[in-house]
This record gives sequence, C-alpha cells and structure tokens, in this order.
Amino acid sequence: MTATLNSLMATGLALAASAGWASSFVRARRERRQFAAQLHNARQAAATDALTGLPNRAALTARLADLAGTGGWCLAMADLDHFKTINDTLGHGTGDRVLSATAARLAETLPEAMVARLGGDEFAIILSTGLDGALPLLEHAVAAVARPQQARGLQLTVGCSVGVADYTPGMASAELMRRADTALYDAKQTRGRAAAWTSETTPPVPTPTERRQTRPRPPHTPVHA
Repeated sequence: MTATLNSLMATGLALAASAGWASSFVRARRERRQFAAQLHNARQAAATDALTGLPNRAALTARLADLAGTGGWCLAMADLDHFKTINDTLGHGTGDRVLSATAARLAETLPEAMVARLGGDEFAIILSTGLDGALPLLEHAVAAVARPQQARGLQLTVGCSVGVADYTPGMASAELMRRADTALYDAKQTRGRAAAWTSETTPPVPTPTERRQTRPRPPHTPVHA
C-alpha cells in the first residue's frame, strides 16, 4: 500500500512538473509572439505617415536605396496647388482632411506605385516604368486629385502639379530628386499637370536667401595687431 501511494505521489509530482513546464513553454511562446508583433508595429509606425497612412520620407529613402543600380523606374515629386490658401482660410483641420483625401486618391489611381508623403503637401511617387509610361499615369492621378472635395460643408477644388524624372543606374538619389523637383517647378508654371525632366528643363531661380546661403564665403584674412 505504501509503495503504491509513493508511486502515485511520484507520478503526481512528475505530472505537475510537466504541466508547469508546458505552461511556461506556452507562456514564453506567447510572449515572443507579442514581442514580435510589437516590434513589427513599431517598425511600421516608423515608416508610416501618421496623418495619411502612406509611407513616409524614411520609407521612401529606404526604397530608393533598394532600387539603386536597377533600371526601368522613375521618381515623381508632387505638391498641391494653392494648398496654403485652404490651410490659412479654413484651418489646419480642413487642411488635414484635404491632405488625407488627396493621399487616398493618389494611392487609388496609382496602385502599382509607391506613394509617399514627404511632409506638408509634398508627395513622392516611385513608378516601375519609364517616362513614356509614367506620364499618362501621373496625368490620370492629377485629374483624380482635381475632383471636388467636400469639407466643412464646402466644395473644394484642389489642384496638383507633378514633376517626374527617369532613373539611370549609377545616379545618386539626390540628383534624381533634384531633377524631379526641377520638373515639378516647370509643371507649376501652369499648374494642374505633370511634366517630365529633360536636359532642357529650366531649374528654379534661387531666392535671395538661397543665393546668400550658397554664395562662397570670402577667405578669412587674419587681423594683425
């Protein structure tokens, strides 16, 4: 009887220990999954624009780095026409709604592209095509953005201008963005259209402040007592 009781007790202890180990294993696995989910969410948040849900500047920079050295794609820069007037007259809340609606329209009309918000009313678009294929897509996106929007009981019409430049392997991202910005400047001369960069595209004239910032400093001449 005693031997049987001891055997049962030993079995019970073994089962309890086994159950405890299994419980610890399940708990540890659940905690690892929770940590992985939190890490994924943190990374997503770091690469996502909080207002529009689009990829942000950091995500765009990473994507440009991934594409470096490959061909067959181009970069477009876009911003809204007269957005400051809406922001100043109707308030930042209305301005935010306009930005969100614009972001949604760009993403919907360019489903194969990466549409990122750089900040303010500035957007960047990576298209997996050359200029000939990109321009019709961007013109379609410009037309979609121009459709009237409802905000605070008003019907608002917001224009959009876009500049696009073709990437060639070996080109620095800064140069590609400069070309797209130059094409955007060209598009904004008449507004509401998409323009492609060419070697003939006129760069924007620097402002007096920009000229002062880029003007070479005179050499320092030591003053002798």
